Amino acid sequence: MIRQTWEDHFYGRGFGRCCYKVYESTADLSRWQTKSRPWLVVWLHGMDHGFISPEELETMQRRLNRRVVFMVPLNPKEWNGLHFNWGCAFTREQNKKA
Repeated sequence: MIRQTWEDHFYGRGFGRCCYKVYESTADLSRWQTKSRPWLVVWLHGMDHGFISPEELETMQRRLNRRVVFMVPLNPKEWNGLHFNWGCAFTREQNKKA
């Protein structure tokens, strides 16, 4: 079972507004495993500027066989001439040189 527990955004001086969601997944675990301390996974997804599906997160949790909390931020939109992808900031010129 996977459930979304939180959705919010925050602002940073160097990147502007960033949205994120938090999920908790406990699929196929025994009762004692659901009470154990969860692993935290920060999933820097967003190449397509969209959230990863909860089903894909649940698949990862099943393979880890642990209670997992996923924090899933989206890349910020363009801000002050900076673009963002996979948690990294760059200008258009820097991207052309890569």
